[in-house]
Amino acid sequence: MVRVHPRSGRKALFVNAAFVDRFVGWTAEESKPLLAQLEAHQTRPEFQGRIAWSNNQLTVWDNRAVLHYAMNDYPGQRRVLQRVTVMERTAT
Repeated sequence: MVRVHPRSGRKALFVNAAFVDRFVGWTAEESKPLLAQLEAHQTRPEFQGRIAWSNNQLTVWDNRAVLHYAMNDYPGQRRVLQRVTVMERTAT
């Protein structure tokens, strides 16, 4: 539930209903209340950043430290995304 950023060493809560359904050694039913509490914590407004989109805008974030949730707050507009993944080069 806690991931460590490989570069900064900072810890971040990683609870996502799409990926986490229980704690090791707990049943899904036993895990449900704590998972709900952790998910509610990480989605609190004081932890959120919102983008006010404009034409030709570029936005970059580090998925290793950010929980991304796309809001459908652009009715009638077309949202076009291009995803880029930057790989860290390792010494050979």
